[in-house]
Amino acid sequence: MVLVIGAGLAGCLAALALRERGLPVTLLSQAPALATASQFSYGGVPWWGAPALARAAELWQALERRHGPLGWQSCTLTLHGGCANPPDDPQALAAAGAGLEARLVAAGESALVLLGDQGQLLGLELPYGRVDGVVLAAALPAALERAGVRRHTGSVLALECPGASPWRVRLAGGDTLEAETVLLAAGAASTQLWPPLKPELATSWAGVLALSADDLAACDLPSGARTGIVMPLLGQRQALEQQTPSLGEARAVVDAGLAPWGTAWLLGQISLVNPLGQFDPEPDPAWMEARLRSGLARVWPQLARLPARYHQLPVSFTATGVPLVGPVAQAPGLWVCAGVGAPFAALPPLLETLADQLAAGSRS
Repeated sequence: MVLVIGAGLAGCLAALALRERGLPVTLLSQAPALATASQFSYGGVPWWGAPALARAAELWQALERRHGPLGWQSCTLTLHGGCANPPDDPQALAAAGAGLEARLVAAGESALVLLGDQGQLLGLELPYGRVDGVVLAAALPAALERAGVRRHTGSVLALECPGASPWRVRLAGGDTLEAETVLLAAGAASTQLWPPLKPELATSWAGVLALSADDLAACDLPSGARTGIVMPLLGQRQALEQQTPSLGEARAVVDAGLAPWGTAWLLGQISLVNPLGQFDPEPDPAWMEARLRSGLARVWPQLARLPARYHQLPVSFTATGVPLVGPVAQAPGLWVCAGVGAPFAALPPLLETLADQLAAGSRS
C-alpha cells in the first residue's frame, strides 16, 4: 500500500496515477480540511514553456477522459508590460519577449501577437491552457472515489521509520497509519514532517484577491482578460525565489495578474519569500492585503480598489527551480513530490514517471 500524505494537486494526481497502475493507495488529508494552494492558483498550462511540459495539455485531456471534467480548457495568455514594483525595464521586457518567441517557435507555435494594452506597453498574446481550481476542487473527491483511492483525514504529528518495519504516521487523537511506501506531497509542510528536506525545499506565503464577476463587470478589463489569463511579462516571484539562498530576511513582491476562477476572478499575487530553511508563522493578512493592493494600484488602479476577499496560503519551491520528485536519499520507502514550479503544467508528466517508478519497485 502507498500512503500519500497531502491532498493538494500533487497528492490527488499522484493517487490517481498510482491507482491506474494497480497499486492500493490511501490519501491522507489534513484535519480539519484546509484549502490548498492549487485551489487559488491561476492554473496556467504553458505547454510550450519547456520540453518537459510539452505533453501537459495532452495529459490533462487524458485525465478528463478517464475521470470526467476537471476544469481543463484552452485559452490565451496575455502578458502586459506593467510592473507592480517599478521601475519598468524596456530592455529586460524586450529580452523576455524575444525569449518567449523563441520558445514558442521551438514548440511549433506561431509567433507572438501584439495587442494594445490600454495606454501601457504593448501586450503579448500567447496560446495557453488552464485548469479552473474551483471546478477541479469540486470534481476531485468523486474522481478519487471512483478510482478506488481510500481517504483518511487527520493532523500529522510525526512521520517515523522504525528500522525495517513499515513507515508509521502518528496522527492527532492517537490514530496511527502504517505503509511500506510513503509519498510526501504535503507542499510547504513537507519540511516539518521530514526536516532533512530543508536544505533544498524553501517556502513562501502567497496571497490573492478573489473578485465577484459583478464587481469586475463595472471596470474596464485589461486586454486579453475576456479570453484567458493576464500576467506580467516580467514576473517577479520566480526571480525572488532564485535569491532565496542569499536572503537575510523575508521579502515580498507583487505581480499584477487576472484570471477567471469559477464564476469569479482571481486578482494579483503577493509572494512573501522566506530565507532558505526558514518557515515563518503566517503573516498578518491585513498587512499582506494592503501591500498587494498597493502594488496592484501601480498597474490597474481601478481594479485595486474593488471589494474582494483576500486568501493566503503557504507554498513550497526550490531556489534552483528543479522540483523535489522521487525517492528520498537514506530513507528507503519514502518518496517526495514538492517544490514544483508551474504545477498545473509540470505535475502531470512528472507524476506519470514517478508512478511508473513506484509501480516497478512494488512489482520487484
